[in-house]
Amino acid sequence: MSQPLTPAQERVLGLLARHLFDDVPAHLKTYCAVSSAICQAVLRHFGIAAELQPCQIWHVSGKRNHVIGFLGRPPKPHCWDGHVVCRAGHHLLDAATQHFEVQFGLQVPWVTVVPMIELPTQMLARSELASGAQLWWLRPPPGFDPTPPHEPDELVQEHAERLIARLRRELPDMPAAPWPGYRADPFGPALQTRLRPHNPRP
Repeated sequence: MSQPLTPAQERVLGLLARHLFDDVPAHLKTYCAVSSAICQAVLRHFGIAAELQPCQIWHVSGKRNHVIGFLGRPPKPHCWDGHVVCRAGHHLLDAATQHFEVQFGLQVPWVTVVPMIELPTQMLARSELASGAQLWWLRPPPGFDPTPPHEPDELVQEHAERLIARLRRELPDMPAAPWPGYRADPFGPALQTRLRPHNPRP
């Protein structure tokens, strides 16, 4: 488990979640690989060790459960049968929870920050919604390639720079100290894909 965030780093994470779609176009709200990569780039700029965390996400209620990611069904062309969030310290930042609203008509936040469960378990985190339903983030099931798609660097950098500029205005004293091990390409070798939503199934 990574080190917990400092109060100053938690403030960066909270402001990023609050302002993400002020600077990222709303049509990207269901592109988990893009939004998570943008969040990772912004957090790393501020010296926060952020990683991409593949997962399966559940919307659990007393009426019906809905699942996104790693279902083993052939995805549509240029889609990914998976889900990915950004992990920073002991928190997950999911910038694509609105998939549940787009696909299933369920009311969920656009962006969710949740503390991780600090136990060796399949469940990474969970959060209760105002409706009484819950969101569960679980590790990908066995037998799946969890590698998230690599989205265009130019696209990620463009939106990350806008968010960094916004956060700098609100956090003028927060240094830009890329964490040890920072690379210009924060993703490493990965599958190249065109920009399409992944393929959730109920």
